[in-house]
Amino acid sequence: FWVKGDGSNHLGALQFVWNEDYAQRYDYGFSISGTEWTKITVLWSDLIPALSNANSKPLDPKGDRQPSKLGAMWIGKWWYWRDYAAHSYALDDFRLEPTIAQETKDYRPAGAPLARVHAKLKAGKPITVVTMGDSLTDYKHNSNSQTNWPKFFTAAIKETYKSDVTLENPAIGGTELRQNLTMMPRWLVVQPKPDLVTVCFGGNDYASGMRGEMFTAAMKDAIQRIRRATKGESDILVITSMPSVESWDTMNELAEACRVAAKDQNAGLCDGFSVFHEVGKDNKERLFADDKVHLGKPGQEAMSKAVVDAIEKNAK
Repeated sequence: FWVKGDGSNHLGALQFVWNEDYAQRYDYGFSISGTEWTKITVLWSDLIPALSNANSKPLDPKGDRQPSKLGAMWIGKWWYWRDYAAHSYALDDFRLEPTIAQETKDYRPAGAPLARVHAKLKAGKPITVVTMGDSLTDYKHNSNSQTNWPKFFTAAIKETYKSDVTLENPAIGGTELRQNLTMMPRWLVVQPKPDLVTVCFGGNDYASGMRGEMFTAAMKDAIQRIRRATKGESDILVITSMPSVESWDTMNELAEACRVAAKDQNAGLCDGFSVFHEVGKDNKERLFADDKVHLGKPGQEAMSKAVVDAIEKNAK
């Protein structure tokens, strides 16, 4: 299809419901920054499952999720976008293509997964970082309004390596991993090839029905999509799903999925779940805010330290 935008950094969005099942939705986000007509080509695999229930699977023309069962095309943003500022765009000439070439390059690094960003830090050079996440990372969540782990991380990098950090934080509370893949074009406009992308999700995913094997596949897909979007120039650090007071052990199912996915894709791993179990073994409540789910200052500091340590560890 063709799009003419309003020149803003807001995105356009499409959504389809599969087989009249409203629990199976597929979303696609696209730039409207251009003010001239621009052609956009969408693979079936570019339509991302928006939900985390057990039946919400990627489209597969040769399997049981045939694109032919997609319903009417909806234009606009669903609840998780948060970005509802005034914007406009025109769409025209929707059509199916007989074939579309799909990128097949494997961007997995041959060596240590975080060697490049660590080398820049060791040289004292500035780095750019994108922190994908939910309310544990979102600046706008009330638990992060005064202190938060990304800002502790920025300060720790400056102290440890003397490097300045330009940090883009697109995290949105209440969202899940797949939804943030749909929204990636928003931060790619600002940081098209960041030195490091951190990925931290799990709590909302689990509450919506996401479980271990499915989360492993979703995290592998996320790593691959980030690498394709940045042409392999960004190092990726997967932060395991984090525990809360009530789900202290439960979340290990998704944390293990993160470990498996990171190893399979040769991405960096920050095992925040294990770190919290170690530093909170005598008093886990002290790591959290009053709701016992989101991070208090000690938890934010522990998270920041875990990420800084992981960069060193994953550079070898």
